Order: sequence, then C-alpha cells, then structure tokens
Amino acid sequence: MNQARQDEFDALMSEVVQLPALQDATLALRDLERLKFDLVEAGGTVNRANDLIIKSLRRLIETNFFREHKHVLQKIESVLELAIRVKPQPPKDRDLMHIDGKPQLDFFLNRRLFRPPNVINIRSVTVDAGEQDADISALLTDDDVSLEQLEANVDQLLRHRPQVSLATILTEFPPHKGLAEIVGYLTLATQSEAQNKATVREDTQDEITFTTDEGLRTLQLPKIIFVR
Repeated sequence: MNQARQDEFDALMSEVVQLPALQDATLALRDLERLKFDLVEAGGTVNRANDLIIKSLRRLIETNFFREHKHVLQKIESVLELAIRVKPQPPKDRDLMHIDGKPQLDFFLNRRLFRPPNVINIRSVTVDAGEQDADISALLTDDDVSLEQLEANVDQLLRHRPQVSLATILTEFPPHKGLAEIVGYLTLATQSEAQNKATVREDTQDEITFTTDEGLRTLQLPKIIFVR
C-alpha cells in the first residue's frame, strides 16, 4: 500500500474511532486501533502462502520436465543402439534414405541481374461510338442470300401496312439460311436508311430467334423498321 492510501486509511480510522457510539466500547476501540497491524500481518501471511505455492508449482514443473527429458534421452539411446546393431547388415528390402532426381548446384553467380519490370501505362480514355460505313454485302454471295428476294419480302408486307419491323418480317418469312439471311436484312436496312426508307432505334431492342444446324439461336438487335 502506498503512502497516500495509508494516510487515507489513517484518516478514516480516526473518524471511526471518534464516533460517539463507540466511545463506551473499549474492546471494539482496541480492535479498531489494531486493525492496521492485523491487516499488515494477514497480508504477510498471504504473501508467504503464495511463495510456498509458487515454489511447489516450480518444483512440480521441473520434475515433469526432467522426466520428459530423461524419457527422450532413453528413446534416442535405444534408436542409436538399434542403428549400431543393424549397421553391419542393413535391411535390403527398403531404403533408409531416398532423394528424387539428381542434385543441382545453384551458384549466386549464375543468377541473372535484376531487371526492373516493364511499367504499363493505362490511360482512361472515353471511347465514342463510331459510325458503321463499311460495305458488309461482301459477306453475302448470290449463291447464299439474294438481297432482291429479301427486298421483295419487305415490299410484300409494306403493301398492307405503312411500316414493318425486322422482327415481324422474320416472323412472316422465317430465315431458312440462318444468320446469313439476317445479315442480308441488316444490309438492306443500311441501304434503305440512306433513302429514308428504314430507321434504326438504338434505344429499343428486338429479340430475333432463328434456327441453325445446332438448334435455336437468339439475337438482341436494335429495333429496325422499314417504311414505304
């Protein structure tokens, strides 16, 4: 207990001793006056008991450690004794040691010098949407798809309505030649758009379904509308 705590304890004890109710209790006052010394003596007893417990635990740990150490030494000696006995005639049906592959020498002079890594600069550039001005009709041949026949299909539907979408055209005239026929309609739409006979709505998508040798296929294309 530090000095401040002792002074506080003495002040509180003085206040307790001066209480009127304890003035006639001589035995109680005597016990209170000796309380500080009794506490110190009890604390010393507790400290001595703790020292004995610590010594006992330390002795127990040292004893167990000595036993384990002795047991390990006995095991090592038994292994050495067994190795000495079998040394003249080692077992032939098993390998005592086996190293996979051949040993390789690694000298520090054989190592390459340090080369700084190549730094790749990636710039964040906004890519603007371009305009498609290439002629994709070269993808089609007369033997595959006839643009005249596709145009005739569009004209046939426009006879009874002012406009018709590509999805409707493919519903009325299913593409028998797969993706090539759809590309033909796209080529026709590009040519018709220049003549104000077709419009392409980028904000609206049409789902186009067609049949190939591998089964049904689905495309998502901008909505294409042919007009008279």
